[in-house]
Amino acid sequence: MRFLIDRMHDELNRVRKKPTYREMDFDKLSREEQSDKWAEYYKERDNSIMTDLFEGQLMNRISCLSCGYQGYAFDSFMDLSVEIPRKAVRYLGCIKIQECLDKFIEPERMIDCGYKCEGCKRPVSVEKDLTLYRLPKILVIHLKRFYHSTMRREKLNTTIDFPETLDMRPYAPHSTHSSKDKALYQLYGISHHSGSLYGGHYICEVYNFSDKRWYNCNDSHVSRIASPSTSSSSAYVLFYVRKD
Repeated sequence: MRFLIDRMHDELNRVRKKPTYREMDFDKLSREEQSDKWAEYYKERDNSIMTDLFEGQLMNRISCLSCGYQGYAFDSFMDLSVEIPRKAVRYLGCIKIQECLDKFIEPERMIDCGYKCEGCKRPVSVEKDLTLYRLPKILVIHLKRFYHSTMRREKLNTTIDFPETLDMRPYAPHSTHSSKDKALYQLYGISHHSGSLYGGHYICEVYNFSDKRWYNCNDSHVSRIASPSTSSSSAYVLFYVRKD
């Protein structure tokens, strides 16, 4: 999916000659101005119908635990890859997609990590988090169902509950961008993976906006369904479109 989107973007990029790299120094600007400058920087290089539809912006915030100084960095995204919380892996019930998104934006403390604060100019302990700042027209959420560590590898068949209408405002807590005011999304597609690490099968359920019906797509066979289950142990990629 990502290869297809990236390849379509490359072919449809409105920028035919990318400007040369330049050093970015936005630290003295406000958070809103930094977001605007980074968005302009990316648009000078990548600007297509694919970025119009799928691109959002993440904000990486680092807070000094000594003096309170906050530094920001912004980056574009075309989809969100979210972890299934480890506490839920062996859980036999359901967890909500909101719990996965909460885990995605959860602050992390780094103690005695050697980070030099721009405010107090010395090595300090910090807290960092990654949150949404600009929300895309089409939101793609990838559930990390394939887990591996030094000890084991496994497919995670945890049942995830996901709503047909998803409010993404809680995951942009520091954003003042106008897209946050239009952060209600409607589910329109689900890609399922059944099987294991070593083999499996993909099917999808997709909403047709023309006839307002849901369809199940399984290889060459397409059938109409009443509606998809929004509680699934096989849902792998979720597709939402902004309701405006």
